[in-house]
Amino acid sequence: MRKIMKTEKPIRSKTPTDEVRKKTEDIFTNYQNSKLEKMVKIIDELTPKVKQGVIRYVDGFITYTSGWSDKDSEKKEKILNLKVIKEFLINPQLK
Repeated sequence: MRKIMKTEKPIRSKTPTDEVRKKTEDIFTNYQNSKLEKMVKIIDELTPKVKQGVIRYVDGFITYTSGWSDKDSEKKEKILNLKVIKEFLINPQLK
């Protein structure tokens, strides 16, 4: 069995936390329902750590959607919507 030396950092999971998943879901829902003010309010209330997690989670959706077949007619629209949400997260001045 391998001994962990004190200088080694623990391996951190890249799995999003429940809070990140919930906040991302809330942001998506409000965006889809054209409740942009509510979406912006959720974004404003995110801590920097959770915000970074949400951005990484949205990036994962963009990567996943980009892998779809080019024949999928919804692909461009979905990617565009995800990128708009990401821009709201990154650039608070868009509000």
